[in-house]
Amino acid sequence: MLTQTALGILVSRYAAVLRHCRFIIMAAMFYPSFVNAAEYYGSGVEGHEQNVFEKTEITEDGSTITGTFSGIADEGWGGAFFNTADDINVFDAIFSNNTVAKTAEPNTGRGAAAANFNGGKITFTNVSFYNNTAEEAGGAVLNYVNEPNSTAIMTFTGATVFDGNFANNSGGGIANVIPAVAVPSFASVTFNGETIFRNNQVSNNAGAVFNQRGIMIFNNDVSFIENNAAQKGGAIYNYTDSVITFNGDASFEGNSAGDRGGAFITQLSTTIFNGATVFKNNTATNQGGVIRTYKGSILTFNGNALFQGNTANGIPNAMFLVGDSTDRTFLNIQPAAGKTFTDYDGMHFTSYATINIGGAGTINLLGGIVPRTGTAAGKNTVFQTINDGEKAFSGTLLIGQKAVAVTDV
Repeated sequence: MLTQTALGILVSRYAAVLRHCRFIIMAAMFYPSFVNAAEYYGSGVEGHEQNVFEKTEITEDGSTITGTFSGIADEGWGGAFFNTADDINVFDAIFSNNTVAKTAEPNTGRGAAAANFNGGKITFTNVSFYNNTAEEAGGAVLNYVNEPNSTAIMTFTGATVFDGNFANNSGGGIANVIPAVAVPSFASVTFNGETIFRNNQVSNNAGAVFNQRGIMIFNNDVSFIENNAAQKGGAIYNYTDSVITFNGDASFEGNSAGDRGGAFITQLSTTIFNGATVFKNNTATNQGGVIRTYKGSILTFNGNALFQGNTANGIPNAMFLVGDSTDRTFLNIQPAAGKTFTDYDGMHFTSYATINIGGAGTINLLGGIVPRTGTAAGKNTVFQTINDGEKAFSGTLLIGQKAVAVTDV
């Protein structure tokens, strides 16, 4: 093992090579925490500049880093490490109690454990993020593009855990963001293994996950447990030209929001649930015990779904659906044959919202559907069945406790 002094000499000698090398990060619980020797942006490892720590080896053809990223305090982006334009693999790593603060530069204070920027690519395998804190966004992880025609790509494989992380503004666990100035660009986060988001918090919106103009895909099972947003989106905020797809089973239990969307907020974005989905005991102080939509939202359920024990303002409620005259909101309930969509908590929908009923499965709207009262509310709301080929409704529909024929809807 190299000494820290010798390692510093090596870093200086190979700095030019390291700017574009491929990093392999392997962390284990049995090694001491890294010692911060960097002054800015990623006190652990940077994709374009290697910093110096104990228990670190560097060779000309790459890097192997063993240890736990813990207790690292930095400012800017990426408390533990920051990557741009490089391809990094992170194996069996633990990131805990790291912090990142804002600077005088805009959009800083993001990604207390890791930040991935323009042209960067990170693959995480079997990683855990515990109790990391970002002063702005991405309590643990930030995936970000801030210049046009660029990309930022993250992939998680194996088991992934986000637990107890915190951000002041958005994304207590992770933020995947393309700001308007960077359009067109591409930012994607893919989870291929089982994933848990638990006890993540935010002082504003998106207790666990914030997705803005990005793509997020969950190809395996994911659980969102007791995450909290002081304002909106206890677990997730899917915002503006974004897509989130759940291909595995998804569970949302005990999430909460101080205002709207106990589990989920969606606005000008698309969310697709292809697997079995369970929403239990989520709460919002205002609207949408589970889901609160804003204009231009598309929600689609293709598999089994269960809403039970969710409340808004102390009253049973699963969804509060809202659109506007230029951007309608669509809820597509279309379980396949043998699948069941069951809502015990009830839905409210207001202006410019459409609920489409399709598929060949069973749909039990046992909590009922309540158009909001008032002269303006309920304007141009539509409840209809889908009759276009494969999506045509041929299953069983209950509203309240009453069986309803398709011709009655």
